[in-house]
Amino acid sequence: MSRTVVELLPDRAPHRDTSGRARLLGLGTARPERLWAQSELAALQERQWGLAGAELARWRRIVERSGVSTRAIATDPDRLMDLATSARMTLFERLAPPLAERACAQALESAGVSASRVTDLVVVTCTGLAAPGLGTGLVAAEGLGLDRGVRQLQLAFMGCFGGIAALRTASGLARGDQHAVVLAVCVELCSLHLRRDLDPQNLVASALFADGAAAVVVGGDRVRSEPRSDSGPANHTLGRGRCLTLPGTSAEMGWRLTEQGFAMTLSREVPRAIEREIGAFLAAATPTPSTLLVHPGGPGILEAVDRAVAETALGRRLDRRGGDLSREVLAECGNMSSATILFVLERALRSGLAGPFEALAFGPGLTVDAIDLDASRPDGPTIRR
Repeated sequence: MSRTVVELLPDRAPHRDTSGRARLLGLGTARPERLWAQSELAALQERQWGLAGAELARWRRIVERSGVSTRAIATDPDRLMDLATSARMTLFERLAPPLAERACAQALESAGVSASRVTDLVVVTCTGLAAPGLGTGLVAAEGLGLDRGVRQLQLAFMGCFGGIAALRTASGLARGDQHAVVLAVCVELCSLHLRRDLDPQNLVASALFADGAAAVVVGGDRVRSEPRSDSGPANHTLGRGRCLTLPGTSAEMGWRLTEQGFAMTLSREVPRAIEREIGAFLAAATPTPSTLLVHPGGPGILEAVDRAVAETALGRRLDRRGGDLSREVLAECGNMSSATILFVLERALRSGLAGPFEALAFGPGLTVDAIDLDASRPDGPTIRR
């Protein structure tokens, strides 16, 4: 009897990416029209909680250290604190679709791509759940003009790294189908989860989170677009993305469903865990980034990343303006969960910062999610508000 010898490849053999490219074609952002000064909103919140004495002093310290100057809120915060979760979800179903549609329309316009050419729709949110969901509503929206045959996918409850997950998913779809035009939208109404709870973690979340939406258009190599002539940034190729789950941190960040909205866990250990692990993670980035774009989850997270890379070879070559953009978005917009990193990316492309970029965000798990963007051609996306 003859025997056939089969040679097995090593489990950790280097990955050879033989697929096509995924190109960022356009990006759009949208926020609710009502913009609150942080001081005004914080004063309203302290009245709603009835804070006094030490509790009031603690709240004001949290607000002062938040790094936030203004936040957009989709509805009147006076009516949110005591709502049941079902009422909050009803508000989400009414308020989120118009915001998502605005971001999608701007992304399509900036890409120079007709909505009827979109083959895939990816919707990301962690602040509202319903079926049929946002994707079905966007397909049905007459003003947007999506084809009824668009393939839908929803990424739910991923938290702040959902924006990177959206880019990774769009990149994978476009790499696998070079004719694909992927529209990915993140829409978050974090304000719907303001709660009457004086736990310090809820106070921190209540000082940081805000509402917003952001969308990207990603296409394969065979997709031709007609970007607006006033565009500045160059076209960028999206990488495959990377993730890292930090050991022993599953209890440090998360969301839990309660009778009064979604309760967030955000412990003081999050920045420390990030600082311990992020240096080695970033050192393995390929291509080596010139600019790091970090989700501004809060000042402590941004400071932790700065400390972790400051004395490394990577840190010495990074353009520090990337960190400035993250702080600008935090100050002007607050933390809009999954949409926030796309606001940072928008500013980076508008500003003409040099790539390659490494965009990263942090979410429940504790998970680090990242993707690289590298300039490829001069016919790139217009970024439109």
